[in-house]
Amino acid sequence: MQEMSGRWKNLYIAITLLTAANSISPQADDYKERKVEVVIGKIVEGVPGSGSTIILLEKDAKSPRYLPITIGLCEAVSLREYLEDRSFPRPLTYNLIINMLSRQNIKILEAVITKLEGSTFYARLFLKRGDEIWWEDARPSDAINIALRANAPIYVMEELLNSYQKEENREK
Repeated sequence: MQEMSGRWKNLYIAITLLTAANSISPQADDYKERKVEVVIGKIVEGVPGSGSTIILLEKDAKSPRYLPITIGLCEAVSLREYLEDRSFPRPLTYNLIINMLSRQNIKILEAVITKLEGSTFYARLFLKRGDEIWWEDARPSDAINIALRANAPIYVMEELLNSYQKEENREK
């Protein structure tokens, strides 16, 4: 095997450390008590250039809590096409990702919207191959699009959902 030089060796070490950090981070079950399953309630199209908002609704609740998340136009279009069961002759990006993961025997366990910092939401996509479970950091729009195509559940952290409801009540 050829010896790696300078920056390539550093890049390899950084990728290895990142992968190791994700592998030992909280697993999907660690969030079980603090997360709420949600479904796509609505996609609200914004003005051109501003993106769209998806409304996540608490699943199986009599009066569901909700969380609006603004996503990019392309991600919203992809989400809408999937929900409307449109098919294309060639795989689109999210379908390609699912196909590649499947070929590597990687299963999508779930998507979790984990936090809000400023006006940016964060998500984790939990994956499994064999006995190994790990997560990858993802934009919520990507995590949701991938989870839907993999028939995996989508969750929002309970405290995030609660804090949004409190904010909504304060504004009324």
